[in-house]
Amino acid sequence: MLKEINPELIMIRVSGYGQTGPYHKKAGFGTPATAFSGYTYLQGFTDRHPVSPPFSLTDYICGIYVAFAAVTALYNRDISKDGSGQMVDIALYETVFRMMEFLVAEYDQLEKVRERAPGLAGHSSPSGTFQTKDGHWVVLVTSTDTTFNRLAKAWIEKIC
Repeated sequence: MLKEINPELIMIRVSGYGQTGPYHKKAGFGTPATAFSGYTYLQGFTDRHPVSPPFSLTDYICGIYVAFAAVTALYNRDISKDGSGQMVDIALYETVFRMMEFLVAEYDQLEKVRERAPGLAGHSSPSGTFQTKDGHWVVLVTSTDTTFNRLAKAWIEKIC
């Protein structure tokens, strides 16, 4: 009906689990959507229960996706020859799941199911949060040969 009144209208729909499928009627809240995406399952220590993030991760990420979708739809409408608007549909859980797309490829190519691990386990080495000699905390990630070599050089210079 709104589209009939204004064919250039851009509409963004956000739901917890999409407009179709077995969960489309369920209420959409960030924390359950985070768990449904698989993110919660991966967080925490292997010998303990999964841990949800202590803030509204999915709500924030979804907001970014909504803003990007709106701007993209506006751009498309403004450059297209027919000037028509769009309906954009975003499910909360999809925004976090999209950030973990490497797990889909890892499963597809290696048949590996990633399990819960603290920090950045399995991606880079060394990586994580480390306490310094003077009691402070630093976050360290050596995800490339260059960063590892720089760390090794700094360590060697320190001890020599």
